[in-house]
Amino acid sequence: MAPAAKDAVSLSPEEHINYAWLSPGEALERHAQGQMKLIPPTWVTLHELMGQRSVATALADAGSKAAAIYDTQLLPPDGLMWLGDVAYPQQNPNENVTAPGARHRLSTASLPWVFERALG
Repeated sequence: MAPAAKDAVSLSPEEHINYAWLSPGEALERHAQGQMKLIPPTWVTLHELMGQRSVATALADAGSKAAAIYDTQLLPPDGLMWLGDVAYPQQNPNENVTAPGARHRLSTASLPWVFERALG
């Protein structure tokens, strides 16, 4: 989340084809509808910004806590998981991905993607 730039936006042709100023919710909705492609780190960041009321509150909140660390592991068949998930390999190396318990994962098998973050 950031205030809109006052200067002209310059895109890197190797990384971008277009840009738009969107709220986190609108970007996630466009992605869910297949109108925009997001990569998982961007999707998770936008999801976490959904509860913020303004750029100022988002920046204040970000400055008041340590940055989250996401050591991404694959979640078969189509997803990702992070520390805190019951099946996270470094946490529970022999646990099945369907085992009951804590969740910290993103299912990317189909749109809309599903983010789960819950204590077990």
